[in-house]
Amino acid sequence: MPFRSIDNIKTIIEDSGLSISYLYDDLIFVKHNAYILRFDDEKPNHFFLHFNEESDEAERPNITAYLQALGKASKTEISLAESFRIVPQEDETFQVHFASLSVDGAN
Repeated sequence: MPFRSIDNIKTIIEDSGLSISYLYDDLIFVKHNAYILRFDDEKPNHFFLHFNEESDEAERPNITAYLQALGKASKTEISLAESFRIVPQEDETFQVHFASLSVDGAN
């Protein structure tokens, strides 16, 4: 597994008024799960932005632009990607479902 520094992206998230609530593999869960960020292992300082399918679609362009502007200031690229949903499991874990794949996660 490659080393993944969260320093720049943590600052961006905190500057947006939120905080990191959970890290799992290449996923960064942001408080309230309005969106998650996913590391791009091919390009350092690049992240994919995934909105929760339950988030306000009208707000997504503004949030995306704001995060991208914060990222640009710290030489971090943020690209919009497919939405996601969290599916609770009976064993108190969860799955993250994206448009074409799902990732198991612990609680």
